Amino acid sequence: MEPCELLTWDTNFFKRKIARVLAQRLNPSSVQEILQWCKIQEIECLYFLADSDHRETVALAEEHGFNFVDIRVTLQRKISEEWTEGSNKLDQRVLIRPSRPEDISALQAIVKGGYT
Repeated sequence: MEPCELLTWDTNFFKRKIARVLAQRLNPSSVQEILQWCKIQEIECLYFLADSDHRETVALAEEHGFNFVDIRVTLQRKISEEWTEGSNKLDQRVLIRPSRPEDISALQAIVKGGYT
């Protein structure tokens, strides 16, 4: 199994070979596998979503040139029927539904200029 995967969309969009590490923890052996894979694949940018509670992973990532840039937080909430389309209990300012193709232009407008 490969230690990383090429991110095709990111690579095409940013015009740089971008990949991500598949594991969330590192050990000395896995770091060498990752670095070798990146060298062979000519990767220019590597994303690593680390298990920040694992001391060895954090130390190895820092030792091998990874830069801390962000913390990912995932929030979850069970959506009850009262929050779904067609419910008469739904606050009219809020609508939760699956995305649709016609939403793309509105989403593009929201993110336009959000990143450089």
